[in-house]
Amino acid sequence: MMEDKQFIEFFRQMIREEMAAKNDGPKLLSTAAVAEKLDVSVDYLTKEIMHLKSFPKPVRFKNRGFLKFYEHEIDEFILGLRKEA
Repeated sequence: MMEDKQFIEFFRQMIREEMAAKNDGPKLLSTAAVAEKLDVSVDYLTKEIMHLKSFPKPVRFKNRGFLKFYEHEIDEFILGLRKEA
């Protein structure tokens, strides 16, 4: 009986780890989410910040034309700003 409970708990832990691994992939942010993260308006982001050489390049989805940004690249950009300040 106890072995069954241990097996079930082991199986549950394996499932939890597998689900966590799937969530560890690169995350894409919308323009609005990036603006919020930078605490600026979307308009200011698109007209001023996105034209900086150090700002990460967006990923464009052809079927919809929406711009997305890799979250880790935005985080690195923010850290770079903090180092300059």
